[in-house]
Amino acid sequence: MKPTAEMSFEDLPDIPGSWLDFIRSRLPLRPALTSISALLDRARALTEKPIDRHNLCNTLANAGDLCSGRTLDSIQKLRHPESVVVSADIYPGLFGGQTCQILKCLTAIKICEELESRGFRAIPLCWINVSSAGDFAKPSIQLLDSESELHCLELEFSEAGNDFSPLDLLPSNQIGGLLRRIEELGKGIHDPEILQFLKEAYSAETTFAHASARLMASLLKDWGMIVINPQAAEFQSFLDKSARTLPSSLVQSAVLPILARVIDPYEVDSYVREQRNFEAVGRMQPMAWPQAGATVIDSRNRRTLERYNLDLSQLFSGQKAIIERFADAIPHQASQKLLNLRQEVEGSIARLRTYSSAENNFEKAAVSARGKILFQLDRLRENFDAACQRKQETFARHIRRACNALAPNGRIQERELAGIYLPLRYSRAILRSVYEKLSILSLEHQLIYLD
Repeated sequence: MKPTAEMSFEDLPDIPGSWLDFIRSRLPLRPALTSISALLDRARALTEKPIDRHNLCNTLANAGDLCSGRTLDSIQKLRHPESVVVSADIYPGLFGGQTCQILKCLTAIKICEELESRGFRAIPLCWINVSSAGDFAKPSIQLLDSESELHCLELEFSEAGNDFSPLDLLPSNQIGGLLRRIEELGKGIHDPEILQFLKEAYSAETTFAHASARLMASLLKDWGMIVINPQAAEFQSFLDKSARTLPSSLVQSAVLPILARVIDPYEVDSYVREQRNFEAVGRMQPMAWPQAGATVIDSRNRRTLERYNLDLSQLFSGQKAIIERFADAIPHQASQKLLNLRQEVEGSIARLRTYSSAENNFEKAAVSARGKILFQLDRLRENFDAACQRKQETFARHIRRACNALAPNGRIQERELAGIYLPLRYSRAILRSVYEKLSILSLEHQLIYLD
């Protein structure tokens, strides 16, 4: 099986129609990857009207816990007047939120790699967006334990009975309890470095927004991705008063040379609406590059799919439906045939016994033969039924694992599983593996097979 494959977005559940229209070029808004020449022209236009970046870069360099050595290198590159930015909006969430957020950042990083190969200085940037975090009311994540059982970890409402806000301070007692729960679910197999990242990022006296920024900066530090929390005090001090009231997209373009923005299936509508804002201020809207969507398939679940001749689209129907279809394929009628054969043997021997008296040897032989034959038939039927039961239980266990890992709750993996699941299970190296196999030039959902 190839390291990667594809399936159509139309075959996935819960994909917005606007996304399908966008990637199929049925909207005035076109995916940037379908017109690389236009993207490069836009990059040249940006460099011809450079933005003053000195104060911004100084502010970013002093961000402390958001700056690794490679991030400082990226900030230094940003100082160059011919550099451009590819941004990804990330929404604050419990322990980093869903897998799609990491895929979004990896897409931005890989776009920059493509631009660099064409002679442009391109920097990936993660912008923590709190203005559109509408689903943050009761933040939760879903993780798999060591047996691939799905668990939901969530925060309870605040003591005042109100929803949490991305700008609220972390409820330290609840966060501590959830971190201990994550360790329990791992049963010793979770990567210690990622556990430490979580503990440091979600420490006390930190807001959800800044905790998310810290975690993304730690997970993606190998690529030098710049992470901006626009609500941080130092960044707010950098902005003038008028900029603080602008929509997030306009703030980004006002202070950064943003060439393209990575958008996910649920951002198309808002991106289209933002066009009016850019037109009103006479500024070019960044080009829209679709997030590379993917399902990551580990070796164990890949073997399950191959063994039972299944594909991802079938898993979305749920484990119950798949198990029922498999149960219908088990030859249960063989057990009934053995039972019928037993009855035939009994009838045949009974008829033979009518031809002899109780005193002769034939009667004794018939009785002995009956007992031996029926014993073997009963044993054969019991063994067959037990084998069918074991086979069904094994299949159910394999399918439950595959559904939980690849199509949790009948939805797309990247929208349901926590982004930290793979790094927790396989270490931060898994992000490099996914990055290398991820295609930013695909307009289909990708299946990434791990070695």
